[in-house]
Formats: sequence, C-alpha cells, structure tokens
Amino acid sequence: MEKGALLLASYGTTRDSACSRGLDVLERELAEAFPQCELVTAFTSQKVRRALEARGARVASVWEACAALADDGFDDIIVLPALVTFGGSHDAVVRACAPFTQARIAAPLLADERDARKLAEVLSERHPRIGGGALVLVGHGSGEQADAAFARLQEAFRVLGRDDALVSTLRAEGGAEGLAGMLPAGTQLVRLVPLLLTAGSHVRKDLLGDEATSWASRLRSAGFAVDCVDEGLAEIGAIRQLFIAHVRESGCPLGYPRNKRWHGGKGVAVRRIRAFVAHLLSVFLVLGALGCTPWRDERPPELPVQLEGISASSRVVALSRSVGELWLLAGGKLVGATDDALDLEGISQDTASIGSLSKPSLEQIVALEPDLVMLTEDLSSHREIHESLDALGIPVLVVDIDSFDDYALVMELLTEATGRGDLYDQDVTTVAAEIDALLAANRFEGTYLAIRTSATKNKVLKSDYFACDMLDDLGLTNIADDSSVFDELSLEAIAEADPDWIFVVLQGAGDDAIAAYREAFEQNPVWSELTAVCEGHVVILPKDLFQYKPNARWAEAYYYLYRILDED
Repeated sequence: MEKGALLLASYGTTRDSACSRGLDVLERELAEAFPQCELVTAFTSQKVRRALEARGARVASVWEACAALADDGFDDIIVLPALVTFGGSHDAVVRACAPFTQARIAAPLLADERDARKLAEVLSERHPRIGGGALVLVGHGSGEQADAAFARLQEAFRVLGRDDALVSTLRAEGGAEGLAGMLPAGTQLVRLVPLLLTAGSHVRKDLLGDEATSWASRLRSAGFAVDCVDEGLAEIGAIRQLFIAHVRESGCPLGYPRNKRWHGGKGVAVRRIRAFVAHLLSVFLVLGALGCTPWRDERPPELPVQLEGISASSRVVALSRSVGELWLLAGGKLVGATDDALDLEGISQDTASIGSLSKPSLEQIVALEPDLVMLTEDLSSHREIHESLDALGIPVLVVDIDSFDDYALVMELLTEATGRGDLYDQDVTTVAAEIDALLAANRFEGTYLAIRTSATKNKVLKSDYFACDMLDDLGLTNIADDSSVFDELSLEAIAEADPDWIFVVLQGAGDDAIAAYREAFEQNPVWSELTAVCEGHVVILPKDLFQYKPNARWAEAYYYLYRILDED
C-alpha cells in the first residue's frame, strides 16, 4: 500500500519571530489543507541549520528528510519548495527527491506570468499607492531564472497601472543607489518591502538595517524618507494560499515551470546525504568487491527532448571548452567547437572551429548541420545564439554546472544517450567515492572571500560558483554569501569581516588578470593588513581546475583545496 507525505522545504531562518509569523503558519495551513499527508519540514540552508543546531534546535536538510521518508516506506511524496523563484535552492530540492518513484514537486511562488499577476495583485492591495511615494520590492536574486521571474513581476505591476512600483534584487547592479535614479520624479517616500519568504538576516541587515551599507540607509543618504516593512511573504495569508494552490497543481514533472523546457545540469544527485557518508563508504567497499556500482541509479534516466535520438555518432557542436569536454567524456565526437576547446584530448583534426568563446559564429555552426548544440548561458553571446538556433529549429542543450552533483547528472544523461555507462562509472562513480571519502574524514573551520578577476572587472564569488561550493563542502564559510555589502568589493567591508582565507580565480589572459588584481588590491594599504594576507592565506587558484569546470577532475580539485587548507 502506498503511503503519502508532504515535504515543506524552505531556506529557513534563525529569527524565531519571523518563523512563528510565517513558516509556522504556512505549516499549519498545509496540514489543514492536506490532512491525508504526513507533513515534514526541512531547511535548505546549511548555515541556518548549523546556527539552529548550536542553539539546540535540530532541523533536517532536504536530503535527510527525503532519506527518512524513504526509510519509513513512503513511496509517494508531494514537495513544496517554499521559495520565491526557480534557481539553485529549488534545484537542490529536486535532486534530493531521487529515491522516490513518485515525487510531485510544486512550483515556487513566481513560476510564470500567471503567478506574477497574482502576486502583483496581492502586493498591490497590501501596499496601496501613496502620494509622493514609491513601492520598492527587493528580492534576493540568484541567477537568470530569478531575474526573469522578477522581470515578469515588474511587468505585472505595470499592467496594473502601478508605475510607482519597482522590483529589484539585493544583487542588482548599482544596488540601492542605482535604484534611486529609477524612482518616479517627485518621489519623497520609499516603502521598502522584502520579496523574501521570511524576514530573516537579509531583511534585518542588508535591506532594512541601521548599518550604513543597508538599502534603507543608502536610500536615506540619497535624500528619501524610508518606510521599512519588516515582513516576509509567508506572513501574508493570500500568499500562503498561492503556495497551497501550487501544491494542488503539482502534477507537473519535477516541478519545472509550466511550458518550461528542460535545462541540463539540474536534477538527480549522485552524492548521498553527508550524514550517512561513512555508512555509504562501507557499503561501497562491500559492493565494489562484488563488482557492483552503488553510486548509479539502476533505472535509466529520462532523457530531455533535446537528447532524444542523439547517439555517440551524432553531429554535436560545443560552445565552450567545459561543455565540449563533457560530450567527449561521454564517448561522443565533436564536429565543431570554440577555439578554447580545440586542444582537448579526444578532439579530432576534423573538428571545425566555430569562433571564440565570447564570439561564436552562428553561420559556422549552422553550416556544420549539427544534430545538437551544447552551450551555457553565462555569456550574452551564447544566449543570443540560443535564440537564433531555436528559431532555426536546431536542438540546443543548455548545460549549467555549479557543483559535482550537477556534473554527475549531466554525465548520466549524456552517457545514457551514447550508451557508455562504463564511462559514467569511470568518470563519475569513482570520482564521487574519492570526494566523499575526503569529505567524510576532513573538515576545516574558518571564513573566506573568493574573487574572480580579469583585466576589466573584479567580482566577488558566492556559493553558486562551483569553487565556493567546494570550499563550503570542506567546512569554510563564505563571508559574502549572506550580504550584498561585498558585491562592490569594498576593501573597508572586507577589512571589517577580515576573512581567514582569500581565493582568487583569474579569468582571461593570466598576466593581464594578475596585473589588474595587484592594482585593485595589493597596492592598497588596507589589503596588506588583512589577516589572510599577513598569514599567507591568499591563494591564486589554477585556471584549469577553478575557472574551467573540472569535469572528470572534480576529485583532483577538491584535493587541491584540501592540501592548501591542511598544510596551514
């Protein structure tokens, strides 16, 4: 007999009042709406879970909750990612549901235009127009999916006639100062409203706090009166009902948006819950001795439509080195690739150049008559190529890899297409065991800042960057993760946080990037007084492992970081 459960997965909060006014109420209303389901709660944020555990409160991760439900015999679950948009947190929830034969995953709050319209109506009613005032709604912002969702919300406000409403994110370019220049003429009062599920640390510090760097303080400095609304979205009854409606509609496979095409790189995870790593390693050793491979799900993955009919002999074009290497590792051949990929092992002399990484040629791609084009959407030129290929009816697989789990999923799909499960075992299963063995036995403490620098731009890196994900796995804490104050790489803010480690990723020509890094940082006397600098903890990471995705070398990349931290 099938057993059903409802899993409520949210980022979480350490602020008790925010939890009691929002998440706790949502949990009670879900229990009332779905009395036939066993309700389980989990937090996606490791940082929040650790902080709560230090206070004696234990909240499961999504992985742990799913494992416990599977062990208890539940084979049909409904999952509500109580999130505002699609993105990394939603993808992590999807990956954690791998053990279940039936998992219906609800869409987040802002999945499509219909959701944007409903949310705009709720917020417009809650925050009516004020004479001489503007309504500024600020979300977290975590990549292109979030940006697209907030753009839909902005359009929904426009349709409602709310030209006084502006939607932005904590990570928006220009920050509060940039937004101030976009406010309607004559604005005197700004009502600052968080577009976050709970009024947690982002709301208290980055948005509404008294610190000089908060949005409220910066808007006041720009001459505006500011009305701070200390309220998370989950505290609004009508918004909780929108989440409940999404649960009722959760027949959509894997909870992807209605009419959204599948994007590679997000889905079933290979690594298991870290709390059970030691047990899994013992199982791996036993089954390995029997010739078994426990890391791979025996059921073949469902291929996205772009890979239907694709095989090792298909004509595939790659628009970057990292993406091209994935297809080669899966046993395929490339008929075309960008210049940065032409020295990859396995590249044929017949592989044609289709231009540079930043400027691939649409004409050269089309001339190769590809069965599939693989790309990322990190570059605007690739997004433009994608649109053009769509218009021409050429299949495109977007590969987005931010962690080893993402790499493992993409390799599972590609090796399924090429029929080379042996290569999956070689380049994923073995690598996963090496990584988990390392992480099970080693954990470090301390804080870090990660910077990507090029000849033209310096950028702070957060945990959606794969190298930061590795450092987080090893136990370090990224000082930039929960604050936008570091987005502009203020040396004063860095000095105040004083990280134990600084990691630098060079982009582009190495000499130019190093020169730009030294000019921006090393020549400033504040930099020389940082603890990381004084203790020799500034590390320039090698490009082949930490700018390009390491692919089959993920374990090597983890061990590289481990050796640096262990030698200290």
